[in-house]
Amino acid sequence: MALARAEVVQQMLDRFVDPTYLEIGVSVGDTFHSVRAKRKVAVDPAFGFTPPPNTPEVRYYAVTSDEYFGDPAVNDVFDVIYLDGLHTFEQTLRDFTNSIERLNAGGVIVIDDVLPSSYHASIRDHRTSVRVRTALGATNKSWMGDVYRLVFFIRSFFQQFETATVMENHGELVVWRKTRSAETIVDRRVEEVGRLPFEATVTNRDEYRLLPLAEILRMIDGNHR
Repeated sequence: MALARAEVVQQMLDRFVDPTYLEIGVSVGDTFHSVRAKRKVAVDPAFGFTPPPNTPEVRYYAVTSDEYFGDPAVNDVFDVIYLDGLHTFEQTLRDFTNSIERLNAGGVIVIDDVLPSSYHASIRDHRTSVRVRTALGATNKSWMGDVYRLVFFIRSFFQQFETATVMENHGELVVWRKTRSAETIVDRRVEEVGRLPFEATVTNRDEYRLLPLAEILRMIDGNHR
């Protein structure tokens, strides 16, 4: 049975007592409003709903993620951070590196849309993706952009983090602190990662480390005992 985004995030949150949660890219709030945490923070420059007044438990920031992370007055840290913002490799990489500084010990970062379902879903520009989809007569309207490149970037350049991708849904990358051995590092140039085509998501599927969510949770918990 396929797992919804909120189900994956909630199982990450349930690992903590009184968990704290940050979501980047909230849109209409399907995931944000579905998950339970002691404290939740939503960041989106254009919410698809009218945010209610802020409370100590739930806060809404109608700004870009760059503005949020760059605000010296905001220094919250979190147990679970969910990245589902602008679907480009560069922006999601920036959100990831900023999130590292806001992650509690034992915390987890979940990155959405890392496994595009088709070539047109992997096109970074949404309008171009729609044009290609229409020309092909495709019915799948999914759009992930080129976020998939972040999987390969982390595997090559963030040795202090372990990753795995949830196999029961469309592709959510789970990232947690664990130093990997040198044998796990794939030697790539930075510019090479920035040009990786859609085909890499198929021919390099082993780097995704597709695993059942239950197994990923066991790996994370085993890492912190």
